[in-house]
Amino acid sequence: MRTATLRLDDEERRLLGRAWLEMGLGEHASVAAFAKFTLDLLSLGAPPDLLLETIRAMGDEVEHARLCFSIASQVNGRPASPGPLDLAGIFGRPGAPREILGAAILEGCFAETISAYHARAAYERAKDEGIRAALERIAEDEARHAELSWRL
Repeated sequence: MRTATLRLDDEERRLLGRAWLEMGLGEHASVAAFAKFTLDLLSLGAPPDLLLETIRAMGDEVEHARLCFSIASQVNGRPASPGPLDLAGIFGRPGAPREILGAAILEGCFAETISAYHARAAYERAKDEGIRAALERIAEDEARHAELSWRL
């Protein structure tokens, strides 16, 4: 990912770099959320096509995090990465079907739809072609992730 030189003062650069770092951390955490969702689907006996789409979504989130950290690194002028993620309590025993559905509605149907909307709105306002490309990819993938949750 190569972005054009952004014309920002130091404070704008700091804020933009922080925003992309935080987005990257959120995308990184989504990898674990989709891993748990995959295990939950397995516990429900989900069909292979749903499992494959969930695994694909996990890969999308890895790519989103990579894009966000790359942009944060360029804006900040120093490497950005997630570091360790505390997974304590995330991969406990599978939830009851009602709990799994509730999480899919909140995290998938609602949160992914909102993420897609925000990425699309940011894409429409962005001037830098590298950032626009990243936002377009994220918006399309997040919309597909929301559709996956609605299918459940």
